[in-house]
Amino acid sequence: FYRLPDDHVTAIPNLRDFDELDRQARETLVPRATSAPRIVSIGRLEPQKGFLVLIAALKELHRTTALRPEVCIVGNGSERTELE
Repeated sequence: FYRLPDDHVTAIPNLRDFDELDRQARETLVPRATSAPRIVSIGRLEPQKGFLVLIAALKELHRTTALRPEVCIVGNGSERTELE
């Protein structure tokens, strides 16, 4: 599109394990015991992705409202231990 020379461009492949995602998608889901909203966030567990911001927002939601969403964070990265 930009007509750049090949030696000026580097392609970085998406490093997702699609076979593992397919396997997980075929798993039987356990029926939910709640009608609470469900939030699913998927991405690299790195600072720039903002998962700590999501958790802080949920804490504020719990503090100020009766909403108790179910949250599932999927991913791996340097913040995994801190997020857990």
